[in-house]
Amino acid sequence: MPDVLIPGALGRLPAHGSNAPTTARIPMYLPSTGRISYVTPDQIASGASAVDGPASATDNAIARFDGATGKLIQNSAVTVADTTGAIAITGTGGVTVTGTTNQLVLGTTATTTINAVAPAASRVLSIRDAGASGSFVVGGGNAAVTLTGTGATSTGTMTTLSARVTTAALTTAGQATHVATITYTGIAATDIVLATLAGGTNTTESLVLRAVCTANTITVGITNATAATAVNGTIIFNLLVVKV
Repeated sequence: MPDVLIPGALGRLPAHGSNAPTTARIPMYLPSTGRISYVTPDQIASGASAVDGPASATDNAIARFDGATGKLIQNSAVTVADTTGAIAITGTGGVTVTGTTNQLVLGTTATTTINAVAPAASRVLSIRDAGASGSFVVGGGNAAVTLTGTGATSTGTMTTLSARVTTAALTTAGQATHVATITYTGIAATDIVLATLAGGTNTTESLVLRAVCTANTITVGITNATAATAVNGTIIFNLLVVKV
């Protein structure tokens, strides 16, 4: 049964505060829902019929199409706050990101917090294994850091949670330690830093790394554990910071 106009019913809907209609409306019976909706003369002239919804809905909820007709809408479990724009999802559903990029961007500030409010005994953030054809990027990528200094000490600056660090050509004697001081704004003494050797032009074996976090600084000690042979080139090592 097609939508049916009710003859002789041209008029205005009752006013409802700031949402009172300003255009004449015509009642139209929608057999798909068994209810009467209201359309404007312009909608009728263009051949368009009204979009009809449920008898009641959740305040601030996002309306969803019900079926494929484009004429029926329904309530949803997703709400958008009036003033803050905060989006809330009730029930057991989640957020699924699809598309060619498959990216979910969380804010533009330096820190993004993912908070699981319940259950308190079991909170798990799962990150799929990137596998051979993917990557897991931490803190903006594995940035390259080049240290300055060839004697007993060197310095550099790190701005991401992971970095590939290259020293200058060193000549650290056997049983001696070269100390690299790397500035990292925001790191704390309670954080964890992992260091691994990754190469370089140096050919002397038995190098030992020791990395320590303090306020805004990572200190890496590179000890030449070989007694008789000095370091003879650059050393490359990787750093990974774990914020706790």
